[in-house]
Amino acid sequence: MIGTASAPGHFEKVGIAIRDAAFHTHLLGPTGSAKSTVMLNLIVADMHAGRGVLVLDPKGDLADRVLAHVPKNREHDVVVIDPTNAAPVGFNPLKGPAHQTSVTADTLLATFESVFAKHWGIRSADIYMSVFNTLAQVDGANLLWIPPLLTNPAFRRKILRGIDDPIGLGGFWEQYNAKSPAQQAEEIGPVLNKLRQLILRPGLRAMLGQTEPRFDLSDLFTKRRIVVVNLNKGLLGADAAKLLGTLLIGQLWTKILARQRDGLQHRHIVSVYIDEVHDFLADIPGDLSDALAQARSLGAAFTLANQYLKQFTPAMQASVEANTRSKIYFGLGGTDASTISKHTPGLDAQDFLLLPKYRAYANVMQNAQNTGWISIATTPSPATISDPAAVYAAAHERYGVPATETEQQIRDLIAPARPDHAAADDGPIGRTRR
Repeated sequence: MIGTASAPGHFEKVGIAIRDAAFHTHLLGPTGSAKSTVMLNLIVADMHAGRGVLVLDPKGDLADRVLAHVPKNREHDVVVIDPTNAAPVGFNPLKGPAHQTSVTADTLLATFESVFAKHWGIRSADIYMSVFNTLAQVDGANLLWIPPLLTNPAFRRKILRGIDDPIGLGGFWEQYNAKSPAQQAEEIGPVLNKLRQLILRPGLRAMLGQTEPRFDLSDLFTKRRIVVVNLNKGLLGADAAKLLGTLLIGQLWTKILARQRDGLQHRHIVSVYIDEVHDFLADIPGDLSDALAQARSLGAAFTLANQYLKQFTPAMQASVEANTRSKIYFGLGGTDASTISKHTPGLDAQDFLLLPKYRAYANVMQNAQNTGWISIATTPSPATISDPAAVYAAAHERYGVPATETEQQIRDLIAPARPDHAAADDGPIGRTRR
């Protein structure tokens, strides 16, 4: 339920059924307009219905509110991804099905290329492509293996012993190994520089450095988990939060695509909520319009929220406009009100400028048809039913790994491969995926 439509002498509740939610929803309005309350009500409905839910929140407020509204019978389904926790839930974007190693590598390459577009060159692309395709074939490999793979010959030998690709990857590594350390350092400098914003932050290192995370994003679909991603930009830094969120969405997309192997009867709808969406979907691989259209057919319902149209690139704005069939617009500033009014028959800019808090204009899907633009009073937040601190702690107890443990694993992994430990260089690291 999103609100109540009002007309003289007439009131009617307005909601979006799950079959209509698959046509995707866009919420637009400044801070304090009640966007997050509308999202919360939709999320609560999904949790009560037993659906898989993913919430990506770059501020932390919505994440906290969701944890205060978890039904008792769903508390064991909650997964909280929070890099600031002392025992964070791991996330490994290199982990994927053995038959999809090339898809995993391509998704990572496209994500890095998009995020670092201003500083991306042919050489960086070549190195990243080979590195991702190499590590995607090794069980347990993660992004923190990239620096030693490129800088430590002994570590590299261990990894490459498990790779059987003399025509493809073999040629790259043969050329790389033939170069002097100075030449290698010059080539990989830009590559390692891009990784430092992840590796230098202990919280992100503890999250991304887990060899075998206890949670796999596939569980969102197969076990209908409630995944709450808290990427508080104030604590993580805006750039790191954006990159981590984009990596999460990139892996989410590979999981959505994997549903093509499932029959239609197994593609139950999973709901994905992304606040400040411009930070995370602008850099996903491929075309956003195609992605949203394909997601609908694969049972992924996206609800996207942001504050201002200028946060979008022109291409992203066009994609969101064309592929979110349910739209909820709150009180807007002059420029946005003027732009939006050109696409809202019967409403002008003043209608959006004068909207008070907790009021919105909505045009939503109902029974596969749009309602047309209606004025609504948004539904208030439901009463809290769970202790957010207890739900948070229990989720990390189930899925988290102490940062100290991960840090030691990283050191143990790298130490035997140092030149002064060459005698220990007696076998490959990890198992090659078949």
